[in-house]
Amino acid sequence: MWNQSQIQKIEIIVGELTVGYRKIFTTFAANFYRANLLVDGSSRFVRLEIANSEMNVASKDSNWSAMESFQEEVLRSVVVLLHSTLETLLSDLFIQHYKIALRFDSKPELPTNISIVGQVGKHSKQNVKLHQLIKHKHLSVSELIQASIEEYISYVSFNRVDDIIATLKQIELPVEIEDESAIANLIARRHKIVHEADISVKDEITPMEITYDDLHPWILSIRLLELNIRHEILKRLTLRVWHQLVVRNVIDKPDMTQDETALLVDMISKQLDAAQSIFDIRPFKNEEAKRDD
Repeated sequence: MWNQSQIQKIEIIVGELTVGYRKIFTTFAANFYRANLLVDGSSRFVRLEIANSEMNVASKDSNWSAMESFQEEVLRSVVVLLHSTLETLLSDLFIQHYKIALRFDSKPELPTNISIVGQVGKHSKQNVKLHQLIKHKHLSVSELIQASIEEYISYVSFNRVDDIIATLKQIELPVEIEDESAIANLIARRHKIVHEADISVKDEITPMEITYDDLHPWILSIRLLELNIRHEILKRLTLRVWHQLVVRNVIDKPDMTQDETALLVDMISKQLDAAQSIFDIRPFKNEEAKRDD
């Protein structure tokens, strides 16, 4: 199929195309793992404290109340972390999409709604004068475009499921969100926690109840979305790697055989899955919290 020299060149191309995505998925894995660790760790800690309070009947009720409150505050912090993890994933994917396009495409398709860096939010953003570019003279055109894209996405918030869908569509990731309602509920609860202190509307004092059962579908939906995104990127990168093999004259045929496709997919998949060798990112399950140590 391929000789050793070709395989080495293929590995170089795969590395060039996947290095940015490896960082993105490693960041996701670290934050997702952290969220699960907080949920699991708080549950174990509370069970231990409750068990200890059984020794002291007088303090049992007060300990339970305190531990229940502690548990809920941890879960609220996990909600905020989950939403931030999702936003970071989407923002990083947006940046990486155009970074690869600028480097590897002869005629990259760039968004038409992004202003030159430094002009975001200004009335003159569509009317940039030459003197406004002087501060960017040390940048190449590609670097200026990349900086503008990174500034633009830093101002974008994902406060609706429609925002997520629109961004995925813009960066050509036809990913289906399997449980839109779960992500919508996560977004809404995060807003309630951050901007309204998660206070109940009824008495304006008592925080709303939050449980492990609330979080589980939110955690699972984000994990499934990341896996679907990873799958689509794997398919896209397989085609990009093959295109680069042709462009760089590593191979001289435009079509892949089934064996060649399988080998490329395996090589790219191992690169993208590198994060999983560092973090255990299995979604937390409520029944595990109830299990005795």
